Amino acid sequence: MWHDDTLQRCPHCEGHVSLRREHREIGTLIECPHCGAELVVSNDEPPELDPALFEYGPEEGDHTP
Repeated sequence: MWHDDTLQRCPHCEGHVSLRREHREIGTLIECPHCGAELVVSNDEPPELDPALFEYGPEEGDHTP
């Protein structure tokens, strides 16, 4: 079971990333505070972070109807 905060390592820079209770859902995107990499919560037990495969933003196009 998750505690309030869990520390994980960024797969890009190995910096510590704090996963708060509200970020624990699989698929949640978060940003590494050290290198700015976009990460996704890929597992909840045990908690695991992976690089996000896609980055969405104005540069890639707005996909809203």
